[in-house]
Amino acid sequence: IGDDRFVLYVSTFNPRKNHDFLVEVWDQLIAERGAESTPLLVLIGRDKPYKTFQAALAAHPTAAAKIINLGSVSNETLRWAYKTCLFAVFPSQAEGWGLGVTEALRFGKPVIHTDTPQLNEASQGLMPALANRDHKSWTARTGAWIGDQAAIKPYRDAAERFEEAQDGGFANRVLSVLRTP
Repeated sequence: IGDDRFVLYVSTFNPRKNHDFLVEVWDQLIAERGAESTPLLVLIGRDKPYKTFQAALAAHPTAAAKIINLGSVSNETLRWAYKTCLFAVFPSQAEGWGLGVTEALRFGKPVIHTDTPQLNEASQGLMPALANRDHKSWTARTGAWIGDQAAIKPYRDAAERFEEAQDGGFANRVLSVLRTP
């Protein structure tokens, strides 16, 4: 990756994770901003890329040239990626929790994520939550964060102050549901 600026997505490769959607978003960003002004999209995650993602890469070669799949990486490389990226994206359509959102915030990086209850909870409502596969919104927000430091600054500030709930609130809610007859 070298000294290039990049946006990060950390997730297993699975159709519900919407990697193919990000290819389409990157294609639109390049059309609007130009390839030189569009940063790399770096993907980190285990499992093999799925057919829909591979088809999206083949259908959008200009975007594919700006997307790097690192696959599984060491913890050291993962920490480096979070610390170095401009921001993270997490367009998954369904999650049990949203570890990538929480990890990005723990590293002080803002993240754009899909509007699902799990991801909203993971980000504590601090980050932009966009509709699933809404090309216009995802392209506009991502483009704004790439090109306008004022647009991303409040989210960067919120991410740098992020702290996971330490009061056991989430665990207590889960336990209370399990105890309910």
